[in-house]
Amino acid sequence: MSKTKYYLSLNAAERRLILDALLRFRNKALANGIDTVDIDQLIRKLQKRRWF
Repeated sequence: MSKTKYYLSLNAAERRLILDALLRFRNKALANGIDTVDIDQLIRKLQKRRWF
């Protein structure tokens, strides 16, 4: 059984806000000693596509 995939349509400003929030969340997780593998994957997915 495959998982349901969700797609978001984001403009450049929304993408920047999400990246900023994920980076802040990642920094807090690192400070608390929590593994950040899943957060890193989300950040990489958002940075993969260039928005001009």
